[in-house]
Amino acid sequence: MKTLRALALTGAIAGTALPCAATDLEKIERRILKEPSYESKPQYGLLVFGPRAKTRVWVALDEHALYVDRNSDLELSAESERVALDQKEFRPVEILEPQGEIRHRILSVKPWRTRDGEQALSVTVKVNDQYRQFANCYLADTPQKAPILHFDGPLTIRLDEQPTLVAGQPEELYVGVGTPGLGRDAFAYLSVEVDSVLPEETHPAVQLVFPPKTPGTQPKTLHLRLPHRC
Repeated sequence: MKTLRALALTGAIAGTALPCAATDLEKIERRILKEPSYESKPQYGLLVFGPRAKTRVWVALDEHALYVDRNSDLELSAESERVALDQKEFRPVEILEPQGEIRHRILSVKPWRTRDGEQALSVTVKVNDQYRQFANCYLADTPQKAPILHFDGPLTIRLDEQPTLVAGQPEELYVGVGTPGLGRDAFAYLSVEVDSVLPEETHPAVQLVFPPKTPGTQPKTLHLRLPHRC
């Protein structure tokens, strides 16, 4: 059985390099200035916006309500920031960058649980009133441990799962374009279906490196493009 030695995704789409230098999210101070009286022990996540993640929106979840920092002042105590979990529709949140020129809209914030009972959050944002990004994260029990989702940040390409590729056996590769966050699986994907910023003719490039047939010889390299979207 021959397996591929390496799998690499190039940082380019349709010949255009993607920026991948990003703000060090580890250095962001994860602190909420003022919190409400929760009905149960809350769990937290942090949304940041812009290339340098200067605009920050806290999200907290307790047993019956979701709290969203609508004016990005690092506080969650205003009554307008509380959303009852039985509320049928989420009222979009307008986020304005400090310069006042870039506007984002948080379209949805949905809590859900994994099969293992972990509390997770799904967030969809319309970035700069132009395109959409969506992301998931696993909430934390303190602000200091909160995951960070980064929207309107530097873009890169992500391999969703690390497959085991075996010669002669078909396998599907799933990749996405977006911005890495902080925390397990925290990645803000670009939408390819609604308000997409990626033209239909653009596709990720993949480099496959096959192990050499005999020791000491050069491995075989194959360059491909992934043509399908889902």
